[in-house]
Amino acid sequence: ITQMKLAEEFNIKDYPCPAGGCRLTDPNFAERIRDAFQHGEDSLEELRLLRYGRHFRLPSGSKVVVGRNEMENQIIQRFAREEDILLEVVDTGSPITLLRKGKNRRDIEETGNLCIRYSDAKMHKKVKVKLRDAKGRVNKIVDFMKIDDAWHINSEIDFLDEIFLNYGGEENRREI
Repeated sequence: ITQMKLAEEFNIKDYPCPAGGCRLTDPNFAERIRDAFQHGEDSLEELRLLRYGRHFRLPSGSKVVVGRNEMENQIIQRFAREEDILLEVVDTGSPITLLRKGKNRRDIEETGNLCIRYSDAKMHKKVKVKLRDAKGRVNKIVDFMKIDDAWHINSEIDFLDEIFLNYGGEENRREI
């Protein structure tokens, strides 16, 4: 989609000469914007986060952002909210991986898979992943084991209730 078509679609009549460089003309970024609005993630903070990392939408509707480098890892940590969960592989190069609106064990497992896939541990059979909240109140290590082509949680995670409810309970999450 061109800048002129976007301007026409939004009924913008007076605009500078289009010369490229606008993020909205990048099909990947435009898809991130579209997805964010479809899921009610339209705050300025949510839209700023779209500029960083790799973005994934889980089947539950939860959002995952995986840092691509140290700078993005630091930025993603700053964007983390109290109710978000941050994951990173222990003892190896790892992206910071943000899970927003996580709902259950499966969300943790799928986010762990993404974190491991983009880490230096992707070829290992057993991997330890640290889970924490943005405030540091929850800080746990979870064992993942590779079975076939995916990593699965290989430890008891009775603390899931602690992760999902420690920051104020259900009222802090809205149904997607």
